Amino acid sequence: MRRDASLASAIVMSMTMSLAAQENGLTADDPPAFQCPSGHLEVYATDPELARRICDIEKQTAPTLAACGMSDRTPLSLYVVQRIEAAGPHCLGAYICETDEIAVVAPEQLATLEVLSDIYRSMDAAVLFDSLVVHEITHARLTKALQGEELSVASHEYIAYAMQMASLPSAVRQSLEDVRAEGPVDRSAINELTLFFGGPDAFAPLVWRHFQTDGNGCDFVKSLIDGTTILGLPPDS
Repeated sequence: MRRDASLASAIVMSMTMSLAAQENGLTADDPPAFQCPSGHLEVYATDPELARRICDIEKQTAPTLAACGMSDRTPLSLYVVQRIEAAGPHCLGAYICETDEIAVVAPEQLATLEVLSDIYRSMDAAVLFDSLVVHEITHARLTKALQGEELSVASHEYIAYAMQMASLPSAVRQSLEDVRAEGPVDRSAINELTLFFGGPDAFAPLVWRHFQTDGNGCDFVKSLIDGTTILGLPPDS
């Protein structure tokens, strides 16, 4: 039986279309800056090349998401913004569930922000941006796959971080010291406390090492989606 848990506002934001648009200097009536050829994403961005890159990211990510139980490709809107004030000055990306919209801070702005996480500071701004797009698209596709069911915060973020880490160039991923750590992963450590107090530095490498362990991967993600496995506090053991 699935244990009820509310999604944190930092994961699935309750923001309106007008707010996302205002932060990008757009209005709700403006046409999409770029309609992706796939038909599954429209991108609001001032840079056409960046918009095309985002379309490529969505297309490349779709097979991995489908393999892990997130095959829905309901059309989404993605805004490249300068800030996401509704979630605080350090929020880099958000999925707005009510309107199926994503907001991600622009690469050039990421390069100037005081990014708090070491794991993100170590990445080139373009690489970080691309991975954030994957993270938020995963939240969107996962929300659809759940079909109204709730998921613990730790489970929702496990899946988003697993897909984000998988999308990184292998050289970048391997440069992250904690990702190369050896030994079994204590699954009970993959919880909300690790996420909220340790941030991406603690949570993302732990998730990736667990996801990569034999017998986990997409099978584990699917067990989270169908409620067979529950991550978080209190632990399900």
